[in-house]
Amino acid sequence: MEQKSFTDRTSYTTQGDKFGAKDLNAITKVLNALQEVRYVLLDVNKWSNTAPYTQEVDVPGILSTDTPVIGLHLAGNESSEAVRALNKQFSKSGFLLRH
Repeated sequence: MEQKSFTDRTSYTTQGDKFGAKDLNAITKVLNALQEVRYVLLDVNKWSNTAPYTQEVDVPGILSTDTPVIGLHLAGNESSEAVRALNKQFSKSGFLLRH
């Protein structure tokens, strides 16, 4: 394969600003606020008695502009059999409605 090269003929007339740890920390703080994680546990006894089975949950601080995502939270010490069973049950969950 033939190698090619080029000469940069750009005239650089300005010098960039310094970007340091303080700037990176400020950006990280904003990103973390945008991606806040809240764990909400659902009480097994609070599901409706008839299909479709539903449960209403209050999440303090949630905004109408938030985009909640539901997921199965595992502690990390479950056996592989328990994980399979939990995933099977979780796969039966449907969707999330915001009021």
